[in-house]
Amino acid sequence: EMRRDLTEHEVLLHIEKVTGFAIPGAAKPPSTVPVIKSDTAKSTETAKSNRAPVSAKVKPITMTAQAKPMPKGSGLQMSSGVEVQPDVVKSWSEVRSDKNKEVDWVLTAADKNDGPKTKKITTLLKGSGGIEKCAASLPKDGTVVYGGARLVNERFVSFMFIDEDLTPAMARARAIMYKNEVLNVFEGCDCEIEMRRDLTEHEVLLHIEKVTGFAIPGAAKPPSTVPVIKSDTAKSTETAKSNRAPVSAKVKPITMTAQAKPMPKGSGLQMSSGVEVQPDVVKSWSEVRSDKNKEVDWVLTAADKNDGPKTKKITTLLKGSGGIEKCAASLPKDGTVVYGGARLVNERFVSFMFIDEDLTPAMARARAIMYKNEVLNVFEGCDCEIEMRRDLT
Repeated sequence: EMRRDLTEHEVLLHIEKVTGFAIPGAAKPPSTVPVIKSDTAKSTETAKSNRAPVSAKVKPITMTAQAKPMPKGSGLQMSSGVEVQPDVVKSWSEVRSDKNKEVDWVLTAADKNDGPKTKKITTLLKGSGGIEKCAASLPKDGTVVYGGARLVNERFVSFMFIDEDLTPAMARARAIMYKNEVLNVFEGCDCEIEMRRDLTEHEVLLHIEKVTGFAIPGAAKPPSTVPVIKSDTAKSTETAKSNRAPVSAKVKPITMTAQAKPMPKGSGLQMSSGVEVQPDVVKSWSEVRSDKNKEVDWVLTAADKNDGPKTKKITTLLKGSGGIEKCAASLPKDGTVVYGGARLVNERFVSFMFIDEDLTPAMARARAIMYKNEVLNVFEGCDCEIEMRRDLT
C-alpha cells in the first residue's frame, strides 16, 4: 500500500511477512518494534535470527485495519466503523486450529438482520472440504462475502467474493471500501486470492507460487497447453519447477480481475469495467521492468484530468529513478488517486495504490477502489501489493 513517506526497507519487510520467506535486504526489526508473527512463517525464523539488528528504529507498515476489541464481545471495531462480530473471530480460530479437523474454511458477510446499510460482519457459513467446497458454497443471491481457508499444505489464504451480475453497484462499492479492514482479521494468511465458484486448490497453489516466487509443495508445473506469464524476477525457481512431474489434466489458470484486451487505437488495455489504461502506462511500466533502462525504476499513474472528472482513462502521471523513497516523495498532494509500481534494490517488483484520506473526495475514493484490481494487474511481474505512504523506505 503506497504512501508518500514509504521506504524500500519497509517494503522488503512487508514482502518477507506476506510470503513467509527470508528476503535479501530485509533486516530484522529491533526489539522496540512490535512484530506480529504468523505460525505459518516459522520456517524463516532461523534465517531471520542470524541477521544483524537494525541500528535505527524501523516504522512498521500501517495496516488498513486499526482494530480494537469491541466493548461487548471479543470481536473487532475497525476505524471505518465496521464491526467484525465475535463469531467471526471464533470461526477463524477454528480454521487456524491444528486440532480442529471439522472446519477449514469460513465465509462471512454483512448481518442482514441489522438492515441494508449495516456495518456488522458475521459468520455466514463454515465447514470442511477445502477450497473446492468453500467455492461451491458461495451464495448466489448477490451477497458479498469475505472469507479465509486452510490449504492442503497447511498455508492460509483470504478472499472477497462479489457476484458482478447480482450485487448492486453501491453494495459493491461499500464492500470494496471495507475489504482491507475485514480481511486483516483473517491473520496468518499468505496472500489474498480471487475467489470464484469453480476454483480448485491446485490453482490456488500455483497462484501462491507465482506471487511468492518460491516452489510451493503440491503446485505442479502447468502443462504446455496452458499459457503462463513468467516474470524475469522469479528465474531462481525455474530449476525447482522443471524437476516436477507434469499434470495429466489441463489446469485452468486463476482468472485475474482485469479481462484486458488491446485498445483499437493504441497498445493500451481496455478493461471489462470500461477502464482504459493508456499506451503510455504500458510503455512506462516496460521501462521500469527493463534491465537495460537505469533511468526509470518507478511509475505513478492516475486518471486523465483532461478527460473530465468521471474519466476512466488511466495515464502516466510521473516516472523516474531513486527507488521507493523517491517514488513516495513524488506522490501528489492535491487528492489525486494514484496507481503505481516500482523496482526494488533486490530486483523484485511491487505495485500499490495511494489515496490521500484527507484530500480525496469520498466518491473519487470509491471509484478508485472499484478499479484498483484491474489497473494494478497491468503492472505484471509484481511480487505483491504494498501500502504506500510518503515516508516509506
